[in-house]
Amino acid sequence: MSYLSLYRKWRPQTFSDVTGQAHVVRTLRNALAEKRIAHAYLFTGPRGTGKTTVARLLAKGLNCAQGPTPDPCNDCPSCRRIAEGAAMDVVEIDGASNRGIDEIRDVRERVRFAPTEGPYKVYIIDEVHMLTNEAFNALLKVLEEPPGHVVFVFATTEPHKIPPTVASRCQRFDFRRLSTPETTARLEAVAAAEGIDADPEALGIIARHAEGSLRDALGILDQCRAYESRVTPSVVASVLGIAPREQLARLAGALAEADAARALEVVKELEDAGRDLRQFVRDVTRYFRDVLLYKTGGERLAGSSGGDEERETLKKHAGALTVPWLLNAIETFAEAENDMRYAAFSALPVEMAVIRLARRDPAADAGSMAERLERLEAQLAMLLERQAAAPDPGPQVSARDLGPAREPGETPSPAAPEPATAAHRGQEKGAGDHAVLSQPVRPDGSESAGNVLEQVAAHWERLLELLREQKHVFVQAFLREGRPVSFEDGVLTIQFPADRAFHRDSLEKEANRKVVERALNRLFGVRLRVTTVLGDNLGPAGPAESPPDPEPPTGDDRSAGSAGPDAPAGQRVPGSAGKEAEAGAEEAAALAGAGDAEDVLEHPAVREALRLFGGRIVRIERDDR
Repeated sequence: MSYLSLYRKWRPQTFSDVTGQAHVVRTLRNALAEKRIAHAYLFTGPRGTGKTTVARLLAKGLNCAQGPTPDPCNDCPSCRRIAEGAAMDVVEIDGASNRGIDEIRDVRERVRFAPTEGPYKVYIIDEVHMLTNEAFNALLKVLEEPPGHVVFVFATTEPHKIPPTVASRCQRFDFRRLSTPETTARLEAVAAAEGIDADPEALGIIARHAEGSLRDALGILDQCRAYESRVTPSVVASVLGIAPREQLARLAGALAEADAARALEVVKELEDAGRDLRQFVRDVTRYFRDVLLYKTGGERLAGSSGGDEERETLKKHAGALTVPWLLNAIETFAEAENDMRYAAFSALPVEMAVIRLARRDPAADAGSMAERLERLEAQLAMLLERQAAAPDPGPQVSARDLGPAREPGETPSPAAPEPATAAHRGQEKGAGDHAVLSQPVRPDGSESAGNVLEQVAAHWERLLELLREQKHVFVQAFLREGRPVSFEDGVLTIQFPADRAFHRDSLEKEANRKVVERALNRLFGVRLRVTTVLGDNLGPAGPAESPPDPEPPTGDDRSAGSAGPDAPAGQRVPGSAGKEAEAGAEEAAALAGAGDAEDVLEHPAVREALRLFGGRIVRIERDDR
């Protein structure tokens, strides 16, 4: 007898020999035992998982001399002929090469004839998804009203291509991929029966490379036995053209230490040895996947072949590499494999991926873009705090320094709180987050509306600072253009100039209004509701205005940005951000309108960002939503 390949020689001859498909085997065995035979079956699943083999076992069980039986004898003439592929009542059709309507019409004609040997005629159509639509339509009629002696078994790797009208008339069985331990155990049993000297680690590599296909695994084992009498990991790597595991570990170790030169040496060695670099990239990706799974779920999820040395290497790299870095490495090598299809030099995408990964520090969590933005925002907030705490360089005096509004010549009330200076603010923060600058307004009505309005106006600047401390920079910018003008029945009215409708509308949004109300509650100890109006006259109840400067500010004052945010629009000058920033300010003012452009350019955060990043403003857009 001629030589048989291992996957043909060790094809299961009984249901008990089938590996990894217990759910399918149990259902079919019970159906045979109870004589409940369907007229059509649909076997789906990846290649090499036993679809055609189980179809033949079903035919054996149906036509065995003792059948229908779940345990065919394998001794009767029917069982032997089915095992040899010579049974007249078991017809195997390749759907890829017999896909037309004429072949299916021939099947329709033949199914009418009774079987010659056993009680059933079994048609096994492999790769049935390759049939044309016309062929499926021709097959549909016989599936609707099949003869009692005919059983169809359809096998396919792509069940989504089967028309629903055909699939609905079949009992469907989904074959699953075999796990690596299941494949390894089967390979060990075959190697022991065949007398093949194989290392367990080598069999594990074969099982992983087969990716759940037992037929592929047996074929690789057969090839390795022909290559060398002893099957070792290096033999498997040579036969498959893959990188040895130790080279993958060396590459991972070099990247873990951010050593690009040593990592590139590994790539050069593989290229000089004639290895397939695309396969190498797949192997590297699979190795980093194993490291990631080991780090996340331990050895049980890592897919290790079982060698002590390999487990120690995985453990070492799992401890040295972070999860974000591993995720980035897997994505980088996946992109490199895709780029290799179009690269002029196949090694170039691999080398670029290696250098890109080696330039990162894997021991430190690089974090996401959101984390970097948070750090940048924190730095900007710190700079703004320093600017708020610094004394104003110009001679202008703000309302915050004057305290509550009072008539000329009036002496300060002893109960009136002192305005908060920068030092006082630091003390209040140290005392607690809920420290306030004034006596809380009592909600029982004992305080007059005028007194409440006076307190809010007196500490208007402190309210703006509180919003900025709470990172509500935009709300603070909108509110700065308004002034409190009245207080009645717990409602504080804030008036905006007629040309500041955008600021007023922005503050009217519920989310922004709630922010202001919470800040007022924290500052004054009571709940105040806020409403806004537009008008040209801010009214006498607004905050105390700063006295006019004794003389116009000098050029140095302008370069230092001495004009405060409360100065009239005509007196505002942009802060010093260099000549480019001034040119950008002029351009922005021309594009967005003088009023809004000045507001944006005068904002401390904008000035500080220009100074910090050395940029210039090229456009200011207004969002009226």
